[in-house]
This record gives sequence, structure tokens and C-alpha cells, in this order.
Amino acid sequence: MTALDASRGAVTPRWNGRVAPFIVAMYAFLVGTVAHAQILPGGQRVELEAPGESGPRPFVAFGFAPAEPKTRRVPAVVILHGSDGVTNSREGAWAREIAAMGAVALVVDSFGPRNVRSTIDDQTRVATGAMIEDAFLALEYLSTQDFVDPDRIAVLGFSKGGGAALLAADQRSLRAGQPFHAHVALYPFCSTQYRTPQPGGPLLVLIGEADDYTGVKPCADYVERIRKAGGRAELKTYKGAAHGFDSAAGSGQIASAQNFRDCVMMIEDDGRTVLAKTNQALPDPQKAIEALKRECMRTGATIAANPAARRQAAEDVRAFLRTHLFK
Repeated sequence: MTALDASRGAVTPRWNGRVAPFIVAMYAFLVGTVAHAQILPGGQRVELEAPGESGPRPFVAFGFAPAEPKTRRVPAVVILHGSDGVTNSREGAWAREIAAMGAVALVVDSFGPRNVRSTIDDQTRVATGAMIEDAFLALEYLSTQDFVDPDRIAVLGFSKGGGAALLAADQRSLRAGQPFHAHVALYPFCSTQYRTPQPGGPLLVLIGEADDYTGVKPCADYVERIRKAGGRAELKTYKGAAHGFDSAAGSGQIASAQNFRDCVMMIEDDGRTVLAKTNQALPDPQKAIEALKRECMRTGATIAANPAARRQAAEDVRAFLRTHLFK
């Protein structure tokens, strides 16, 4: 994984201890509460113990079930939040839309159990690698539920979570366990890329043309390299849309945001991470952030709701999921 990420090691997910009774209340209307007091109406809080470096660690997510009980196994989508953590207006809204399609949605909270509220001004607080690990733990959890089809589980992420979904589409992110069947990344961090992609399942990347936070070019370049490597990858852009176009809030400038849109880090075939601009090796998070601040990092980003782009993105995501999950 990237030098900005804490060393992840080989991920072999195994659940320890108690598993929350998600299946029991699959079709109940419940309210889940994340660590920083946001609520996700319609979702059930799922609390598990996951393996950690120094013993079991908490894993928290929010499950959303299809509106009507199904007599057969249904698809599922793992949802990864952005740098501002889990919100009802974004993660909750998308989860409810996915449930309305007839799939289970599981919103993973990678911040709350780590006592983090936001990584906007410091992306090293929670590594992208940690979010990828959480995604695959969620995948394993869902695959054990007898109402979920384990061969039809996708991942969808926003911003920082979109970067995790993007990297999870490469076969080297698996380390162990099964892959996701499809991947959706909305305005993802594309600053970390595999030099020679080894594509997994189909990938859809959605980003606004006016995104000054993650930027279109690094995403477009990476998607093109994935295609050349034989991957099924598609990039769609939305005219006039900025970062967070699916937000419920209006426009705003986040002055403290660490902005890596001009930074590209390459993961080499031997596992090393280098800064593409200088080919400087980035062996650990501290050296990486020092190099990025010196060479390419900016501060500040624009977040702006764009209802038209949000509606089109919803249509594009539904079409993608129907093609790859609802066969």
C-alpha cells in the first residue's frame, strides 16, 4: 500500500467474538448512531470484533436491507465514507437508494472505532490501507450471511473511500479472501496508483469536471492504464460539478484540506512506493508526507452540491449495478 498508509500486512480477515444479529432484524426499521452523533435512519448498527495488530479491534457498520423480504439471496454493496466520516446525507442516502434497488447496503465506519472524526486536514490519521482492510472485512461478513449472494457483492466509496474502492479493484489488494464483484468510486483520491495495474472486477469512476480536490486528470490517466491492462474500467465526468457534488450542503471552501490532486504516488511491482514526479522512494508515512508537502501538496478545496450531477450519478450507479449485480 502507499507510504502514507500504515503498514497493513497480509490481510486474512477472521471475525472474533460476537457477531451482531443483523439477519434477525433484516427488514426492521432501526436507527444506527455513529461515533460523532450522526444518525442513519433505516439502518441497523452492526458491531463486530475484527483482528488487529495487538488483538481484537472494534468494527462498526450500518446495515440497510431491501424494502421487501426476498425468498432468494440478494446482492450487497459495501459503502466507504469520505474524509468527513459517515453522514446521513451522503452515505445514508446512497445506502437507502441501494436498498430500494433490492440489495443489502453496509456502510462501514472506519473513523469512529479509531476515535477519529475527520482526516480532512491530516490524511494520515486513518490510512487508506486501513479503509481497504475494513472493506474486505465487510465483504467477508456479508458473504457469511445466508440472505446475501457472496458472488454479487460490490464496493462503493466517496472521496477518500473512493480511493480505497479504486485500489481494492486491483488484484494485489486482496492479499487473501474473495474479491469484490464490482467497484464504484465517486470523486476518488487517485493520487496513489499501481504502476502496472492488475485489474479485478469492473470499475466505474464518477467525478465532476470542476473538481479541484482530487482532480480529473490523475483519475483519467489511471483509468486509461487499467483499460490498457485489460480491465473493464469507465470514467464519467459531470460538467460544472465540483467535489462532493452529491452533498446536501451548498458550496463552500475548506481552507484546511490537504490537497493531493497534483501528487501521484506509484506502487511498484516490488511493493515500493515512489513519488512519480521525482521517483523518490517513500518508505514510511513521515517521509512521504514531507516529500508531498515539499513537491506537490496544496491546501484548500472546494465542496459544492450539484443536484443535476447527483441525479445523473444516481442513474449511472444504478445502471452499473444492474449490469453487474442484478443479472
